[in-house]
Amino acid sequence: CPGFYVTMPPGKTPGSAYPFLFHENLGDPWDIILSAGKLILWACDCQQKMPKEHSECLSCAALLKLPSLSCILECIKKGVNQSCPYQYHGAGGLVMLLHEKGSE
Repeated sequence: CPGFYVTMPPGKTPGSAYPFLFHENLGDPWDIILSAGKLILWACDCQQKMPKEHSECLSCAALLKLPSLSCILECIKKGVNQSCPYQYHGAGGLVMLLHEKGSE
């Protein structure tokens, strides 16, 4: 199973956009790999087989139905509201918040 590839908007990288701190409080609902500039997610119960050529298994495909992942993907796409808890910000967003607080 190739997992689920997260598409990054122009100008964002997986390392700066993905909110890794999210997993501190909520555990690891999926596995994450950063490889060659790409963010790949696998379901914890990934079936390790491809049902069809170039598609993810049913468990990995079902990740998109999780409200928490849908919210993360939306935040990566549109940005995170500054009032959201820090765990929902990627490293790039946290750096921007620190710059803004430093210039106040």
